[in-house]
Amino acid sequence: MIRSALVVFCTILCSTSLFAVDTVLTAPKPVALIADGGVVHVFTDRIDLDYDGVQEDGESPATWIIVDAFTRQTLDSMAFPWASVKANRPALDPKIGMMLICEGGAVHAYLTAGQQFVTAIVDVEAYAVGVDPDRLQFAVSRRPDFENPGTVEIYSYEGTKIATVDVGVNPQYITSWSSGDRYGWIVVNEGLFGQPNGSVTIIEATGATSYSARTVVVGDTPNHLAVRGTTAWVVVNGSHTLVGVDILSATVVDTVAMETSGYDGPRECAIFAERAYVSTYAGVVREVHLDSSKITRSFTVESKAEGMCIVGNDLWVCRAMEDSSYAPDSSIFIFSIAEPSSVWADNRTPSAPFITHRTETTVTVSTQYDVMLVDITGRTQQPQYVTTTDEAKEINLSAVPSGAWILSDGRKSATVIISR
Repeated sequence: MIRSALVVFCTILCSTSLFAVDTVLTAPKPVALIADGGVVHVFTDRIDLDYDGVQEDGESPATWIIVDAFTRQTLDSMAFPWASVKANRPALDPKIGMMLICEGGAVHAYLTAGQQFVTAIVDVEAYAVGVDPDRLQFAVSRRPDFENPGTVEIYSYEGTKIATVDVGVNPQYITSWSSGDRYGWIVVNEGLFGQPNGSVTIIEATGATSYSARTVVVGDTPNHLAVRGTTAWVVVNGSHTLVGVDILSATVVDTVAMETSGYDGPRECAIFAERAYVSTYAGVVREVHLDSSKITRSFTVESKAEGMCIVGNDLWVCRAMEDSSYAPDSSIFIFSIAEPSSVWADNRTPSAPFITHRTETTVTVSTQYDVMLVDITGRTQQPQYVTTTDEAKEINLSAVPSGAWILSDGRKSATVIISR
């Protein structure tokens, strides 16, 4: 029985195209996901079918839904007023539980607990917002039009402007970065539509209120990025590539073709250890091994996929629009991304791909991070800790049912076969 279960599990994980293990229903057109401990924040876009700015029958405002990451149940939900909400570009400060959202010509602050509106921090028309929780600052991208360079404005959480930095044409997604004593912001500039002049601008602090800016051309219509270490992995929609940019030297260090074409190009990126997950309008999510620059797996979404997030060994993917009609979709697919062949790299416990647990009730793993168990159906379970230190955790397995499980800390994983 254990052997057959493991064979099924390996078949699911090792197939060329993997399928969702769970689905969460949402309001129409989910576009952004933000993981926050044991919950996931889901943002859906406004549905304005005729683009006239007036709410009519069959149209709906943008929404914010908070979902329990493990039970998949909705905990809170709210609809925004009928206004221009940049639902695909909010930003979370998890340390203080604050969500910043570009909404109706202002940047609004909400408490994540109860989705309580706090204040309009600044009254500016912005297209994306990013936060720097370590410095209690946020930054917004602004554009005068679609053809001329835009700016990034940096503010304190109190709304005091710190600096304005010139960036590229049509700035969009923005996030903070840091490495040692160096820090700043990086913004995606889409450039002129259909032309290979899209870029990222790396903004670096040179003083309390002064910044330098370096711009790196990455291709046709970059849309999103995710940072791993000091490399920004930029999703370039029109060029159908994932481009690695070294933040410290402001140089392109890698380019990976996404195997898409036409209007079905890549959209957004999420990173899990050495792997990047890239959503596409081709109905799949590509897994890219960043150390080898190769596509290693594909996940079948059967919809035009947008934002993603990772919780434990689960990849959450927004199914924004139907694959052929572009009509709003209303769901999130959840995939297990655990790999049974992965082992702890430090060769300590566990030191092999498989651990057989029979009579002992605990297992010790050498990690400083929280761990998660996932079974052959992709469901996750948070194990109980017996003891924890900065370097290791002793895990109680006595309540875990028999079967094949993946034990992972989000960076390393091993398969645990429990047989009683």
